[in-house]
Amino acid sequence: LTNTAKDATSKKGATVALADYAARILSEILPIPNDQSTASSSSSLPARVQTLAQARHHHANQIQSQKKRYSARPKKTRGGVRDSELPYVLERTDCCIVEIDGEERNNDKEKVLQFYLHGEFAVPNEGGDSISSKEILDGILSRTLTSVLQTLSEELTSHKCFAHIAAVVLQRRLRSMLQPPRNNHFDNRGNSTSTDQSYLDAVAFLADGSLLPRKSGRSILPMASPPAIPFYSPEGSEKLTRVVTVEVGSFWRKFLNDDGSVAMQRRERQQQQQQQQKDEEINHSKNNANDDDDNNSNNTADNNKTTVTMRGMIIPKGVTLIVGGGYHGKSTMLQALSYGVYDKLPGDGRERCVTHADAVSIRAEDGRYVNRCNVSAFISNLPGMRKKNKNDTHQTTTGGGGPPDTTRFSTKDASGSTSQAANVIEALESNASALLVDEDVSAANFMARDGRMRAMIMDEPITPLLYRVNGLFLSKEHG
Repeated sequence: LTNTAKDATSKKGATVALADYAARILSEILPIPNDQSTASSSSSLPARVQTLAQARHHHANQIQSQKKRYSARPKKTRGGVRDSELPYVLERTDCCIVEIDGEERNNDKEKVLQFYLHGEFAVPNEGGDSISSKEILDGILSRTLTSVLQTLSEELTSHKCFAHIAAVVLQRRLRSMLQPPRNNHFDNRGNSTSTDQSYLDAVAFLADGSLLPRKSGRSILPMASPPAIPFYSPEGSEKLTRVVTVEVGSFWRKFLNDDGSVAMQRRERQQQQQQQQKDEEINHSKNNANDDDDNNSNNTADNNKTTVTMRGMIIPKGVTLIVGGGYHGKSTMLQALSYGVYDKLPGDGRERCVTHADAVSIRAEDGRYVNRCNVSAFISNLPGMRKKNKNDTHQTTTGGGGPPDTTRFSTKDASGSTSQAANVIEALESNASALLVDEDVSAANFMARDGRMRAMIMDEPITPLLYRVNGLFLSKEHG
């Protein structure tokens, strides 16, 4: 990783992607039942080795099964997010890359893969002829974990692993090209601070050919195409269309196509052909040998490439409105933008759609808890609300029975408009770079108010977002 990644963005992305891939492989290998993890085949003592995530899920399933057992009418379960693994590459705590001290003659830090497993085994009865707990543990370590480590080491050097990492490195590099970093050093997400880098001055980038729709509203898997239509930058939008060249390095470039998509099947087919050519080298004729030399020279030329070029559409800085008729993909596109802050797996369909890491999705949350939030920019002149007792300082008001002070607004049951106003203010206080708002999940009275409503309700306590959005952008732009 250190030799193939030249900047902090690529190094961080490759490290996180490798640990994520290792954790996914471990979840496929494990759990191992007691017939494979016990120290002796004649022992009937139960033993189980699994990942920490599998242990938590197993415990949760046991609790759920007990609830269903005692319920008179068990609920039917529908397929959804839980049926498949999440396609997002995130930093993990149970599997990560750590640095340890190397040899004494070298002061360099050595990076190793560290992961945690959860083991369960029964302790034998005292005085019996069964094997001891120490022998059971030795058997698990010598047999089970040895086979697990051998399989894991083979997978971590496979083409699929390198393609997994290459996709994450591309997304990290592309995300770092959206906007210049706010500080003069690398931030936690590894954004580059190079002054000679050209930035898109945008909030997000959607590459042509991306598959944005999902199978259903409860599924995270991509919809098959057809009927799904891949995304392409619309005609007549020259101001938003960009052709981006991303530097990924010569090593990771071998696992990507020219447009940045993962060259999984093509590369594997080439490896199979090369293996067949090696096995049948004796039977090759001279002409076939010359053709092989030409192919090798072409492969060498491809390996020297370090960049990928993709065409797509940017979401520029400022106020951008996505309009269209019903069932035209507005919410689907906004959902892809909201999940663009995460790195996706190859094959998700949105692995070339990135959003600035500080973007936040805003929606109404009826019934949420709000504690001393200054929502006076949107909410003012609320009706009077009395305190329950004199010692209750949680509900902030201007007096004993006066209206609530919206500069320090608190409530245990926020309405749709007040909850969305609190979400906007909290996002701004968190230094968010972009606010993503979907009309379908927003409070109607918080978004806009027409002339008839203004004529009917003169003393309206809610100032819509439409009247504040330009001021929000200008205040954010000028600090």
